[in-house]
Amino acid sequence: MATSVAEAEVSSGDKVKSLIIKYCDERDQIQKKTFTKWMNNYLHTVNCHVDDLYEDLRNGLNLISLLEVLTSTKLTRERGNMRFHRLANIQTSLTFLKQCKIRLVNIRSDDIADGNPKLTLGLIWMIILHLQIEDILVEGQEDLTAKQALLLWAQKHVDGYDGIEVRNFTTSWRDGKAFCAVINRNKPDLINMDSLKDNDNKANLETAFNVAETEFGVPKLLDPEDVDIDQPDDRSIITYLSSLYDRFPQVPSFPDNSIEKEWNTSLDEYLALKKAISEWIDDNRSDLLDQNERVKTIEEAEELLRKLHSFRDVEMETKEAELGVLVSTSLNLDRLSAESNNEYQVPEEDKVKNVMEKWQELMKAYNEREKLLEATKDR
Repeated sequence: MATSVAEAEVSSGDKVKSLIIKYCDERDQIQKKTFTKWMNNYLHTVNCHVDDLYEDLRNGLNLISLLEVLTSTKLTRERGNMRFHRLANIQTSLTFLKQCKIRLVNIRSDDIADGNPKLTLGLIWMIILHLQIEDILVEGQEDLTAKQALLLWAQKHVDGYDGIEVRNFTTSWRDGKAFCAVINRNKPDLINMDSLKDNDNKANLETAFNVAETEFGVPKLLDPEDVDIDQPDDRSIITYLSSLYDRFPQVPSFPDNSIEKEWNTSLDEYLALKKAISEWIDDNRSDLLDQNERVKTIEEAEELLRKLHSFRDVEMETKEAELGVLVSTSLNLDRLSAESNNEYQVPEEDKVKNVMEKWQELMKAYNEREKLLEATKDR
């Protein structure tokens, strides 16, 4: 019996690992497609084109051209085909990005020259994040990060549309209605919002992407099948939304806006998310602080360290994204409170600062745990 249980646990673990790998591969493919389209939207102005993102950046020339278009800066380049020419071009781009105060972690010129998929995607995302999204602002909320501002911009655009809510950069966009609402808010005669309820997700997404492209010149960076999935890729959706923002930076007023209705809806979402995040932090902080076990071998320390880093890369990263949504929702509540002359207010014990303090305590516990295991491993 003991053997069969152990085998079942291993089998279950393998299935989970397989599902995670499958999800990451699918996400990478969507990012690759979206980032390629995004690059070509700029590169076509200088008669350049990318077919395969991983292959066509290896000589560094398309990368230099992209940065030149985005920043109106002239960079030097090597025209030879030897490896040292390719490395020199890529290093020129990386050095320029560092001069732009963009922090590139573990991305080296040889990684891009070798066509490393993960690091190539990571590099393009950093370029999008800092050179495309960095300047996004919402009037009256200048202290937000670019992503928080973009989320708030989207929330303002769908405010007032029954049954349409934006909580994140993933599942909120799956049915296509939020994309349609952004367009309808700016040009009401192009999309009949009442007809969307009779359509499936793919039809709504196709409508939004086609209208945005044909009427406003917003490139179709996404395909419906990229979004109509259980967990759409946030980076791809952010990239597309930033293009919509470029076209519609201001949010037109909505005549049927109800502060009370929006407050109640936002507060319920905020409290539910706050409760879930707080409980998760409390549970995992307790686990990290439990240092009773004695690690006897280096191998054991290495295995525990691997699990700790996996926890950081998967669970903590996910919760950090949710924490960003919580902050955005809190800021939206602050806005509604101000618009209501402080008639509506979040109770002091539910303020977002309390959750942020819990998060810092979790990070402290994580760092202490990592330090302990590193010391044991290296002794």
